[in-house]
Amino acid sequence: MKSKIVLNVHWVMAVIAFAVMFGPTLLLLVPVVPLATYFIRRDKTLQPENLGQKIYASINEAERAYGEPEDVAVLNVTKGNELSSLILFYPSKNVMIVCGEEFHLSDVTSVAAKNQGIPYAPDDYVVILSTRIPGRTTVRIPVGNTTVGSYGLQAQEIAEQIARYL
Repeated sequence: MKSKIVLNVHWVMAVIAFAVMFGPTLLLLVPVVPLATYFIRRDKTLQPENLGQKIYASINEAERAYGEPEDVAVLNVTKGNELSSLILFYPSKNVMIVCGEEFHLSDVTSVAAKNQGIPYAPDDYVVILSTRIPGRTTVRIPVGNTTVGSYGLQAQEIAEQIARYL
């Protein structure tokens, strides 16, 4: 009987020592676990597939669905034959395919070209779409940076081209 009590006292002492040494660290994990779970679940719900938007893998797939585009904007001339660098316009069908992702033109509320560069780094230009799609109110379309060419002007031209169809 005495050995059981000694064994239990050792376990109790070990647990107390563990709690004293690692207690504050373990207490810091308490708010981290629920926050991590929230952000992981939120990211899964914001995927375009979950928003009901169609994703096209190639230009041929998009053309099979809607036919020949009425207008095209090229985001990157070096990849002009890939859907990931094109915006296909189908205004008669109220559709715009941006980098393979389908948007209804009526869902887009505004468009703007923006320099997202930071000091001491090349200027990164994007075209920003504001939409009415829940969970996807802002869409950033990368155009390029100034280390290669005059992408600021190109971003502005693409934004004007999109604005013509809104």
